[in-house]
Amino acid sequence: MKSWRLFLFFALIAVLLTLGITTASAHQPTFNTNGSPTPESAFVIEDIDLSLAIYGSLPKSGTVDFYRLDVPEGHVLDFQLFVPFACEEYRPQMALIGPDVSGSSAPLKLKLPLGMGVAAVALGQWGTFFEPFDPSFYFAGPSIRHVAQGGTYFIAVYSTQDQPGVYLLGMSGREEFSAGENWREQKSAYDRCEVGANNWFWRQWRSFVAGSVLLLVPFFGLVLVRRRRS
Repeated sequence: MKSWRLFLFFALIAVLLTLGITTASAHQPTFNTNGSPTPESAFVIEDIDLSLAIYGSLPKSGTVDFYRLDVPEGHVLDFQLFVPFACEEYRPQMALIGPDVSGSSAPLKLKLPLGMGVAAVALGQWGTFFEPFDPSFYFAGPSIRHVAQGGTYFIAVYSTQDQPGVYLLGMSGREEFSAGENWREQKSAYDRCEVGANNWFWRQWRSFVAGSVLLLVPFFGLVLVRRRRS
């Protein structure tokens, strides 16, 4: 391979890596910016088959965000809870509420809609998770997987800790990405443990990563070309 072709090859790798960092994502980012503290004001998940990453925040102990889904019989409800690495000690909880749900009562007194069953609390060990498409580290928490008999269901995300925090509610489904132009700016507010932190570097660090890739990969390509010549 001639030297100029080798250089172009490395430059192409740099571009592809940058595109992967800046545009690709496995889950559809969605933002619960106003909160949804009651079943009546629940955040409605309209496309129940879409893979979602819903970002939300809980300002203090005892607060709840409700999410509502209307699903057919046999639909699999599959959720997992995450928090960003910035929320090192923050551990929210999650429960499923529905007409055919049974299980342990939540430690926080959740308001159950009329005719709904007992909240099934998701329990589990917290681990770590790396999202490669939009490079971010998370603590991965409990999950819920339930085959529905059909009807209206609620997911409740709540906190019993006396501190504010943010979370990501992941829902499995078909992989599709069609977020708006400013989704990264919206998401950056949830990369810290309290929504609204205005840290310019924290919001722009992915741009630094992308720029470094663009500079370093061709540089190493040139080094390799010179070594091959020598």
